[in-house]
Amino acid sequence: MNALRVLRAADRTAEPWRNGGGLTRPVMTCPASADANDFLWRASVATIDAPSRFSRFDGMDRRFALIQGRLLLSIESEARWLSEDDAAIAFAGEVEVAARPAGGSVLAFNLIARRGHASVEMFRSTGEAVDLMRGTTLALALERMTIDGPAGPALLEPLDALVCDRSERDRLTLPPRAIVARILTSTNCPQ
Repeated sequence: MNALRVLRAADRTAEPWRNGGGLTRPVMTCPASADANDFLWRASVATIDAPSRFSRFDGMDRRFALIQGRLLLSIESEARWLSEDDAAIAFAGEVEVAARPAGGSVLAFNLIARRGHASVEMFRSTGEAVDLMRGTTLALALERMTIDGPAGPALLEPLDALVCDRSERDRLTLPPRAIVARILTSTNCPQ
């Protein structure tokens, strides 16, 4: 069994989007040594300060949830407002996506996975137990919280992430202010 690990927000480095339209801070990449074009999956926290188009990721599936702010998101010319209370949305990496923040900077949790090699889901925690499936479960804290793990409690600051890889534990209780991503890959992810 692999223990729970904490990935600190303070340790992340900002990188420009592939198209230069914004900044992202990778939370975790599989494999860890992959570059921006060669990953199996990547979770990151993106900052959107101005109207911009999302980078294309052909052959990838995306999940996207707001952490902070309001955003007008247009996917293939279909526009909808998103807030930090809305469910995560899914779209293909090939489609045309544009974003316009309302009232200031927006933070979003972004998960990109190679289609056919990784299946992903993203949802907001409700404060109930979360099933830990085979693969990787990643929980992004939206506020300060304590999680009880096998080695004792783990304190998470806002935007820290808790990671559990192929755990024998079948359930984990998270406070309601977290976004959970579950990733199942066809191959192991060396870290």
